[in-house]
Amino acid sequence: MHKNQLIIIFLSIILLVSVPLNFLLFYFAKKYYLLLNYHKLDPFGINYYPLNVNQNQTLNSSQKNVVFFGDSRVLTWVPPTDFDNFIFLNQGISGQTTVQVLGRFNQHIKPLSPDAVSYS
Repeated sequence: MHKNQLIIIFLSIILLVSVPLNFLLFYFAKKYYLLLNYHKLDPFGINYYPLNVNQNQTLNSSQKNVVFFGDSRVLTWVPPTDFDNFIFLNQGISGQTTVQVLGRFNQHIKPLSPDAVSYS
């Protein structure tokens, strides 16, 4: 093979590897950028749990309302089904710090007026 052909093959291989890697890099950079700006716009995650119909029904219920409130440990918790007199509401948000969890207490817990709150 001639020297020019080897250079063309080498540059073609570099181009074929570089283009997909640049797309991958752009994908991760965009994902990080959106996540960073989401936390700047809503640092406490207030919009994560808007007050919806199910929560309004919980407020008017004759059963005892228990709210589990916290971070990812609370979010992954499965409410028990053995208690007929209780309604369990999960208000966990994954990845939150203690400051973020406490910062959203007034918006996510007080309007529900629960009988008990479990904070983790």
